[in-house]
Amino acid sequence: MKTLEKNLPNLKPVYRLTGDDAFVIKMAFDKIENACKLNLVELNKVVFDDETFNADKIILSCQQLPIMSDKRLVIVKNVLKVKDADIKKLNSYCEDPAPDTVLVFEEVMGANVFAKLIAEKVLCKKLIDGELQKIITAELYNNGKEITTDAAQLLIDFCGHDLLRIKNELTKLIYCGEDITAEVIKKLVKKSDDFSVFEISTALTYGQGDKAIVLMNKMLETTEFPIILGLISSHFRRMLYASIAEGTNTEIAEKLGVKEFAVAKAKTLAKSLQRIQILKINDLIFDVDYDIKSGKMATQNAMFYLVFAIVDIIKGENK
Repeated sequence: MKTLEKNLPNLKPVYRLTGDDAFVIKMAFDKIENACKLNLVELNKVVFDDETFNADKIILSCQQLPIMSDKRLVIVKNVLKVKDADIKKLNSYCEDPAPDTVLVFEEVMGANVFAKLIAEKVLCKKLIDGELQKIITAELYNNGKEITTDAAQLLIDFCGHDLLRIKNELTKLIYCGEDITAEVIKKLVKKSDDFSVFEISTALTYGQGDKAIVLMNKMLETTEFPIILGLISSHFRRMLYASIAEGTNTEIAEKLGVKEFAVAKAKTLAKSLQRIQILKINDLIFDVDYDIKSGKMATQNAMFYLVFAIVDIIKGENK
């Protein structure tokens, strides 16, 4: 994204926008569209999606001259699957693109269907905490509101670093009638499942069984236990992988198909446990999941058993 901002308004003929934050992808596209300075938008802007995708028609559209405008903009978005033959056709165009057309591929998060395209790649990953805090503070300030630093960070955590969700929550917070503190965030903003599971897993990691039960019961108000168990399982598998994998957080996140900040948190928690503990916890979760599905253990009993068995593993290995 920063590279894109640096290079504009010098437009590339073909872009591929990809990443783990839909709102950041939209921001990147808006910057490209603004740089095109389109006249007669209805004639010079064409959109293809999963239903209308056709490589030949996309190429034909790109080869048309703009009408009373310097540029023509062709967008391909929300495409879930592409044949190799179509990629070859598109790459043939990308090798010799029309000089007056900007072709933009907006990739569905995690799909990577256009990974083999010859295009200027724009990575639209989730913004870091400092960048998000600036956006939050500026948005509220422009609407006559202030927010404390701890409240801004809590909003980021509750929303799972998802800028679209943060923006939606800010719309609500602007009309709450008071300046934004951590207590206001706790009262008005619903925690994402990822954050709730992170809280539960953190409590378990530090052997705080009672706290984990309270947090889990709260989450059970809106989420069924098998789903919670699946999320906890993913969290501890991530901790195991983060404790043994080599590479940067970005590289590990790409291999796991998760957000970079999730890998950073997993690494931090993993340092509090021995690797054998993480292995035993992963085995335990697998066994509990099997016992629930096979009818050997009632769901309510499974929750209490899981929590206190994990606490036993942690305290037993730390003796």
